[in-house]
Amino acid sequence: MATLLAATTVRMSARWICSRVLTTALAVAVLAAAVGCSAGTTASSSSAATGVTTSAMPGSSGSVAPGSTPPPRGVDEPAKRSAGCTTSTSETAALGVGKTSSHTLVSGGTERTFRRFIPATYATTTAMPIVVDLHGYIEGAEVHARNSDLDAAAAQHGFINLTPQGTSDAAYWNAGPTADGPDDLGFLTDLLDATGTALCVDPTRVYATGLSNGAMMSSLVMCRLSTRFAAVAPVAGLMMPHDCHPERVVPFVAFHGTADPLLSYDTDGVSEGSKKLPFTPEAERNFAAVNFQSTRTGLAQWSSMDGCTATAQEEQVTKSVTRIRHGGCRDGATIELYVIDGGGHTWPGSPMSAGAGAPASPLLGATTTEISANEVMWAFFERYHL
Repeated sequence: MATLLAATTVRMSARWICSRVLTTALAVAVLAAAVGCSAGTTASSSSAATGVTTSAMPGSSGSVAPGSTPPPRGVDEPAKRSAGCTTSTSETAALGVGKTSSHTLVSGGTERTFRRFIPATYATTTAMPIVVDLHGYIEGAEVHARNSDLDAAAAQHGFINLTPQGTSDAAYWNAGPTADGPDDLGFLTDLLDATGTALCVDPTRVYATGLSNGAMMSSLVMCRLSTRFAAVAPVAGLMMPHDCHPERVVPFVAFHGTADPLLSYDTDGVSEGSKKLPFTPEAERNFAAVNFQSTRTGLAQWSSMDGCTATAQEEQVTKSVTRIRHGGCRDGATIELYVIDGGGHTWPGSPMSAGAGAPASPLLGATTTEISANEVMWAFFERYHL
């Protein structure tokens, strides 16, 4: 069964691609522009402060426009602080502050891996927000981190960025989900718990985003982990999962291109482009459980379930980008969709795009530079906390 996966297409994880020559020249072209087949790693070390295995990697920096101020809390509602806020300042160096590091975590009896970026402004006296950034099918955490460039946004705005890795060589998320697939919801829960123990974070300001299959997983998060995530931002993959019964309405801002060749903006079902992607039997079983639908259908179903106003507000944000906004949702939530006219299965504003006027990828389509998904989603996230 086809699937989408954005980054998926982008170029299979560097390791998977280098070990297998795909018969379709699809991913290779996209991949070549963005990532090489070599992945430099350094020796790993164990840190008592984190309780996980860590290996240093190059950090990243960038400039992202500042967002808005979070809503004020009531007099009797101070910012929440995790157990990690008791860590002494002298131990922060061991946490990799100001850098990106790789870690392992045992979840459900399985060793899982993730990237973690902690901004240089981190201090144990201030509880920081968390963003969990989910890669696309086959893309993997390393390639996706370069694609979304959320580490740069984290450095600018002051949040901890977690980029977890899915399972199998053709890395994917159990977004269906299937009962016999990996317990990715359990993994994300354990990841938040471990991060709250190791670092000083605000557990009421935890957010998720993701591309393609990662967007599907962030959609599932709204259904099954609504009490852990304050808001979500699916990119090229918003959907309404089967059997969705959230405990609270999760505000979300989504992004989707009208010319997405892998996940259609306005046509339900599996696209022909998705069917061309290479699937392992394990991944194919999982994707068979996914509710493949157009983004338009998914938005309508979320709006109805969340009790939002029936009539959406539409605003032309840029020449090619329109924002569709449903307000009046239960629990004070708002849901938004940024529609990119002619946009492909891509991350708006990605530094891996060739820039305005460049030819679109034959596999993924065009990447808009008229907006930055990172700037838009962070400004949206700052409006919400649990």
